[in-house]
Amino acid sequence: MPEPIHMFDPRRTVQLQGFSGKAATTTINDATETGFQISGIFQAAEDFANDQLFSAYDYYNHLRLKPLPVTDLSGVTLQFDIRVLPVNGEEGNVRPDCVEYPSVGWDKLSVTTGNGDIYEVPLLAHATVLSGGFTPGSFQIGLEDKEDKEAEDSDALIGGPTPGLTDAAYVYFMETRWSCNSVEAIDFCGLETQLKSDIGQPYLTSCEQAIWWQDDPEYWHWLYANGYGFGIKESGATDSADIASRLASILDISSWDVTASASGNIITVALEAGVVGPVRVSSSDGSGPAVLVALREPGIVTAKVNSSAEIMPGDYVGVDIGTDRDEVVNVLSVGQGTFTANFKQMHLGTKFPITCRVLPRSRHFGRVLKQRMIDDSLPDYREQPNALTLLRGAFGTTKTGFTMTAVLAGALG
Repeated sequence: MPEPIHMFDPRRTVQLQGFSGKAATTTINDATETGFQISGIFQAAEDFANDQLFSAYDYYNHLRLKPLPVTDLSGVTLQFDIRVLPVNGEEGNVRPDCVEYPSVGWDKLSVTTGNGDIYEVPLLAHATVLSGGFTPGSFQIGLEDKEDKEAEDSDALIGGPTPGLTDAAYVYFMETRWSCNSVEAIDFCGLETQLKSDIGQPYLTSCEQAIWWQDDPEYWHWLYANGYGFGIKESGATDSADIASRLASILDISSWDVTASASGNIITVALEAGVVGPVRVSSSDGSGPAVLVALREPGIVTAKVNSSAEIMPGDYVGVDIGTDRDEVVNVLSVGQGTFTANFKQMHLGTKFPITCRVLPRSRHFGRVLKQRMIDDSLPDYREQPNALTLLRGAFGTTKTGFTMTAVLAGALG
């Protein structure tokens, strides 16, 4: 039997407009007299489909099925429901109430008149949400120290000077960026503290002893090393330089611990190579005594600091930064206000202001990024998403890294 053809019948007069380079390949399917479904191949975020609900001239239907052109829709009310279906189990299609700029007019009904004028009717001004909602978008970021790959590089730091602060981390979300560099991580996390104890002992490998002429023939000039003394009576010498030369020669020949030489009336006494000391040196003519001790690596020492709160075993700490004793040590253990490491240099924390700096690691960068992205909203540029928060408090750090899951708790704009 003949079947009447109605305008706006999805089975007859609803069509898809052609697609361009940015549109998806789509089809109308499961059409009934009361509804239809659009599906297609959406391969990129900017892909879209454009549905034509009505055309006055019905360009695409067969001539025998086309109605006569209808250009006057006065008195006609267009009412329809839109259901946004998931794509591959995810909410992949843009909703009409998306606050992002509608690059292809997903929030409007476009009307083109016969003379080419285009009008756009905002859907949300005439729409009501019937059911459903949306799952807030979320993303997870993390940063991890590359211990397996850079262990040799990290170990190469030990004993050398504290490296420059050149690391930085960046997070991009749409057009907004947050960042953190090493200096900011040090400041925010309080990675610098003061050394409050001495590491190693002062060393002295040589000293000078002066011989002074006394104008007393009976006066004996003595030079001592570790309790052994050598003397020359003034009456048996020509001047102080003669006495200094002879005393230095006697000590140099007699001792296995030190060498001695003279220049004028000054005797220089120095430890023999390989001798650690201590060797006590003195003389009779007024020069102060000295204790000669060779330079030795302090070794494994527990250092006292103002605060060890930010120090963990395995961390690298720079000590005496910027001085000739600047070195990096690897932390072996941590106590209350202390850390233990193998030191190669002497550091006199009770006598000089000495800074200890934990070299920033991934966990420190993560704390700064959380503060800037979630807590205080401090992007480098563009606008902070006003509903960005943590997903059920999902922020955690380990010794070597951090993870954070952020979620949009509401509208993006």
